Amino acid sequence: MDQMDIMVITAKETQKSMEIGIPAPVPLHHHHEEAVDVVVDGELEMQIGDSKGILKHGMISLVPSNMPHRAKAISDSKVVTIFYPRREL
Repeated sequence: MDQMDIMVITAKETQKSMEIGIPAPVPLHHHHEEAVDVVVDGELEMQIGDSKGILKHGMISLVPSNMPHRAKAISDSKVVTIFYPRREL
């Protein structure tokens, strides 16, 4: 799967749509924005802090501000992430 990211930035939030293919992991990171990840397609292993879980189509994860987190595609996946407040790039 070729990776394709689309980002929309409004006055108050940022929405990012991305494709995560095998074996492209999202490395451990954190940011000051809260984030909601919505799995549109595929399956991800998600780690937020010390908690790990499998997210499938239609499931969401809530990532608090400054919480270390990472993801790994179990299958080719499409994810929409909503950041609040908006990301300053």
